[in-house]
Formats: sequence, structure tokens, C-alpha cells
Amino acid sequence: MGLIAAMEIASPMAGRGDGEVVLAWDPNPEPDIAGYIIYYGVKSRKYDKKVDVGNVTSGSVNLEEKATYYFAATAYNTSGLESDFSNEVSFTYSGQDGQGIDGGSNLRTTDSE
Repeated sequence: MGLIAAMEIASPMAGRGDGEVVLAWDPNPEPDIAGYIIYYGVKSRKYDKKVDVGNVTSGSVNLEEKATYYFAATAYNTSGLESDFSNEVSFTYSGQDGQGIDGGSNLRTTDSE
């Protein structure tokens, strides 16, 4: 199963709740894709949370504590096979509602696969 080509943090969403971050990624081109999973946590490549967002190329997560969070996504197909992780991105949440990304200073791509 192929990799997701690229992932990015689209923007933190102001006014939709503290710590909500929206992520987007390129679709996996395989015809039998059933959905995508966002993985995240406070340690790089050590994800302790995941959200199955279904067969869409964006999704949101709610951050609970002030910390730097790391994110990656996988695709899964109709047979239940899951891809490798996408590239990883990180975001530092300061705990402020509607924090926003200021010129990319809070957004970091930690690797590119």
C-alpha cells in the first residue's frame, strides 16, 4: 500500500473550541482506499492517540494541554491494510483559544518521507 505524499496543518480553528487543529493531506491514489487515520502525541513518532476521519483528506483533533504535538496520517483500504505513516508535522499549542499560525512559526515539518 502506498504512502500519503504530504501532510500539513491547515490551520487552528478559532472559535470552534480550545486547541482544535485542522490537518490536511494529499489523497492516496489507490482506488480501494476506505479511509484515513490521524495519529498524534507529544513525542515524535510515538503517537498515543488516533482519530479515524473516514474517507476524506482533512480532519481535526482537539489538543488538551500546552505542548508540542506531532502528527502523521495513514490510509487504509477496503481489505483493512494500513499504509506507512505520512511525513510528520508538529504544532506547538500555547493554550490560547484561536491561537492561529503566525507566519508558520508554530508549524514545523519534522521530516519528509
